[in-house]
Amino acid sequence: MIFRSSMLSTFKSCPAKCCYKYELGLVPYGVKRKKNDLEFGSLVHNGIERYHLSGDDLGAALEFMENEDIPETRRKNKTTAQALVKKYAATNEVKMIEVEKLFQYPIGDHTWMGQFDGIGEWNGELWVIEHKTTNPEYLQFKPNDQFIAYYIGANILYGNEVKGVLIDNLNCDKLDVKRTPVTFNKDETEEWKDEMAATAEVYMTYKKLGIFPKNAGGCMAYNSKCTFMPLCTEPEGSRGIIQERCYVVNENYKKLQW
Repeated sequence: MIFRSSMLSTFKSCPAKCCYKYELGLVPYGVKRKKNDLEFGSLVHNGIERYHLSGDDLGAALEFMENEDIPETRRKNKTTAQALVKKYAATNEVKMIEVEKLFQYPIGDHTWMGQFDGIGEWNGELWVIEHKTTNPEYLQFKPNDQFIAYYIGANILYGNEVKGVLIDNLNCDKLDVKRTPVTFNKDETEEWKDEMAATAEVYMTYKKLGIFPKNAGGCMAYNSKCTFMPLCTEPEGSRGIIQERCYVVNENYKKLQW
């Protein structure tokens, strides 16, 4: 089976949410798109990708972004996205070698899949480049399944020549880019691979035995506003009706490459 960082991190916090969101791709009916984190992040990523693919041509990136359409909020909108790409270009010190490159490698009997935002040379060394539009207060570097997984994958592809992960945090409130280099040692990578192999087996056991979505009595998210609470609070026999009436399938969540 193929595992991804978004799916595994959600599984660790709630197997039911992982099943509903990434296995089934469920989203509630009639939800207003006030939160557009995925679309906003994609626009920034695509703008940076176009910047590098056009030979570091900022004009080409901004023109491409101008023609895109996303749901906008006061904080996250097209103008903010373009300002962040301008700041990125003005402060960039990386010579990009690969952009948006897919990769995969074995984890136990399964496969880990991801997509690098970039592979580039920084200070004379090879780094994984990752762009994040997440609020910096919520951006955790260690432990973080995605960053260490990408580091391992890059070294498999590039013969252990990759130094670490250079994280570009694009702050939409300050219109600023903060770059943080993160490295991992051999003990950390071996421990992560062992943990992920074990976690993958737990996931497969849950799936084989049909024990997730789990019973709502086991939920630890007390009084939360989880979008799947209507499903979890119904008996198993009634969930199909609730799913049909209250949710639609978003194929994007089932096909995410990270």
